[in-house]
Amino acid sequence: MNVSQTRSKRRYVKILLGVIGAGAFIALGTLSAAYGGIDIKPGPRIFAGSGSAATNTTFAQPVVSGMTVGATATATTPASVPATSVAAPSVKAGK
Repeated sequence: MNVSQTRSKRRYVKILLGVIGAGAFIALGTLSAAYGGIDIKPGPRIFAGSGSAATNTTFAQPVVSGMTVGATATATTPASVPATSVAAPSVKAGK
């Protein structure tokens, strides 16, 4: 294989990959400008409302009440000694 041909192929591949990469950045910029990334032209901008409010409204922070723990939680002090110090099975396997 000729060394000069190998070098020219590598250079061609590098140039081709550079052109593909530049095209990807141009496409990225075009798509972001078209879908609201950059405000190039005047027009309606879509903003999120709150809940089921219409768009282009101001956000209203929802009001949330305090946390409830439910009926199963009890607020008592724990016992000083564990209820079961050693675990023992109630039924043992037979032969």
